[in-house]
Amino acid sequence: MNRAQTVICGSLLLLSFAVGAAAQVVLTDDTYTWSAAPKSNFGGGIALVVCSGTTGYLKFNLANLGPSVNGSNVSKATLVLYVDAVLSPGNMDVYQVNGSWSESTITFNNAPGLGSQILSALPVTKTGYLSLDITSTVQAWLNGTLANNGIALLPSSGSQISASFDSKENLFTSHTAQLTPVLISVGPQGPQGPQGLQGPQGQQGPQGAQGPQGAQGPQGPQGPQGMQGAQGPPGSFPSNFKAFTGGGSTGTFTVPAGVTTIQIEAVGGGGAGDPSQGAGGGSGAYQKVVLSVSPGSSYSVYVGAGSQTGAGGLITNVQDQNGNWVACGAGASDGAGFIGGIGGLFVISCLSQQPLPSASMVNINGLMGQSGAVVVDGFTGLPTFIPGAGGVPVMLGAGAGGAGGPNFGGRLVEVGSPGYVLISW
Repeated sequence: MNRAQTVICGSLLLLSFAVGAAAQVVLTDDTYTWSAAPKSNFGGGIALVVCSGTTGYLKFNLANLGPSVNGSNVSKATLVLYVDAVLSPGNMDVYQVNGSWSESTITFNNAPGLGSQILSALPVTKTGYLSLDITSTVQAWLNGTLANNGIALLPSSGSQISASFDSKENLFTSHTAQLTPVLISVGPQGPQGPQGLQGPQGQQGPQGAQGPQGAQGPQGPQGPQGMQGAQGPPGSFPSNFKAFTGGGSTGTFTVPAGVTTIQIEAVGGGGAGDPSQGAGGGSGAYQKVVLSVSPGSSYSVYVGAGSQTGAGGLITNVQDQNGNWVACGAGASDGAGFIGGIGGLFVISCLSQQPLPSASMVNINGLMGQSGAVVVDGFTGLPTFIPGAGGVPVMLGAGAGGAGGPNFGGRLVEVGSPGYVLISW
């Protein structure tokens, strides 16, 4: 990764922690993760970058400070980073890290979560040194009240920042980050004094806030069966319907008195199977339309025929008195050679005649026929032909594709099934 890519795409943090001239906190890990490369590890990068999609991590060992130093001995801890490039000025935030991680294995996908925010909206506008006060976090590490999993840098919400900082792997400038604590002098621990007298009991404090809801308990035993309820109102399934069958047939439907809504279901004709190389034909498409109508209005119905060979299944359609298509079942194509026929497609066959689907319309494309196949008989060693099945009908048992020819080179033609129209109210 070159320098420009690092500034735009990554975030790499470095923390070097020093106490005077006698004790040096050891930086153990520094790296960054990038959401655009979620499986990549950048532990060997030469720069720490803060920009959109990145999170930088750094971790160090406080053991060299000695066992007698705790948070009360630190009055201030200042982290100093060196900004080596700013492509776009902006603000960044500093967070505690909640889980453990390793420089050589961390990626965006396995990165630990972030804890409490330490600093927010820190402006980064130019190159040079940048000082950050993280006193409370260092004190918590030394007191043992916060696990030392390091800190993280990331862009503030809405910030356009794109800047980089020197990392410990940078051999060109070596502007190593420093975290300098101001220590309060600590003498050797004295002997434990005698226990004092117990003080009087204090006043009772106010009631605390209600705690979070506990986990759900185990399921109890099943209770006795209750009394049978009252019978509900009848369902809304249509009580009247009219079916139109027979490939290539036409018919007329007149809306009965008092009816203002009808449901139309249309299936296109199925494709024929290939007679010589065995591919099955596709099955016709299905469409359901819920239509607002006026009593006495008429609709013409055409039921698409199933294909016998070569032409494919025909389109089933229902038209209003003005010749506008209100329902359509696309026909399927025939099997061709070893390739099964394509099922009926709404987009190809019906879209030019009918408006785009609405909330009251359902379209299901037909299914493709199976391809024919030639296999070698295990006993005779001779090729054996297996014809492909026709496409399965999508709805209502109509519009199925024809099967392929029965043997290689045979001439039997399996025709497709005709379409279907069902109008209910």
